[in-house]
Amino acid sequence: MPPSEPHRKLFNNLELMKLISYDFYNELEEINYSAFDISKIKDNDMFDYIYHFSPQTIKQYINSLKIIYQRPDYHPEGDVYTHTKTVVNRMAGTKNIDLIIAAYLHDTGKDRTQKIIKGTIMHPGHEAYSTQLLNIGSPWRQWVIKLGGKPTTVRYIISNHTKMKELNANNKSKLWYQNLNKEYKKYFDLFSEFDKGGFT
Repeated sequence: MPPSEPHRKLFNNLELMKLISYDFYNELEEINYSAFDISKIKDNDMFDYIYHFSPQTIKQYINSLKIIYQRPDYHPEGDVYTHTKTVVNRMAGTKNIDLIIAAYLHDTGKDRTQKIIKGTIMHPGHEAYSTQLLNIGSPWRQWVIKLGGKPTTVRYIISNHTKMKELNANNKSKLWYQNLNKEYKKYFDLFSEFDKGGFT
C-alpha cells in the first residue's frame, strides 16, 4: 500500500516526495520478480541485472548519477554512476543480495550533497541522504523485499559504509566496529574492500 500521510512527512525534501509517488507502486507491479535470480549472473553483469529489475523511478535516479562527479584522486573512474556500477559488479561474487543492493544505492545521496571545498569535490554526509530512500514508508523498501533483500540491513550498511574508512583515525568508528556482530563485521569488511576508486 502507498505510505500514510505521517510516513510521507518523513520525506521533507521535495525531490524525495517525487520518488515515493503512487506511480512507483504501479512500476513495482509491472516487473516479473519471479524470474529474479542472482545465483547464475556473472560478476560483470550484476549491475545491469539489478538495473533491469529496477522500477523506472529508480532507473531514472541511478541514471542521474552520471553527472555527479567525485574527487579524481579517490575516484579516477569519475562519475558516481560509473563508480556504482563498478562496486556492484565487484560485490557480485558474494551472491549476497543485501550487499549487492547496498552497493547499488550506497552513493545515491551524493547528488544532494555535492560541494566544492577548497577546490575539491566533496560529498559530506551523503550516506545520510542515501539512507532516506529506505526510510519507513518509502516504497523503495518494497522493492528491496521483492528482490529478496532486507530493507533494515541494506539501510544499515548504507548508513555506516563510510565509517570503515575512518577506523584508523576515529575512535568512535573503532568502537562501533568492535561492537558489531560477526555477520555485520563480514558485511562491512567486504564493503570496505569493494567500495574504492578505480575500475578493477
